Amino acid sequence: MPSRTIAELRSIANGFVVRVDDQSIRKANQDPKQPYQDPSKEYSFATAEKALAWIKANIKTLTTDTDDDGDEFGQSFKRATTEK
Repeated sequence: MPSRTIAELRSIANGFVVRVDDQSIRKANQDPKQPYQDPSKEYSFATAEKALAWIKANIKTLTTDTDDDGDEFGQSFKRATTEK
């Protein structure tokens, strides 16, 4: 399975920002009849501890990715690693 970034943690002047993809928007973007939406969502925290606590509390929902093979790269990777 190809790897992908599931969360990005950045420091800002007054705290930290966690950036993640919204899986429902990501899935909706697979429908060519729907307008594309940026699936990125950002959450701000005053301290690193609060940012890491949020990531820890939400890691299971962030890593649930049932659509790994839904994009062209995922399909190509699967074919390349399973074909003989």
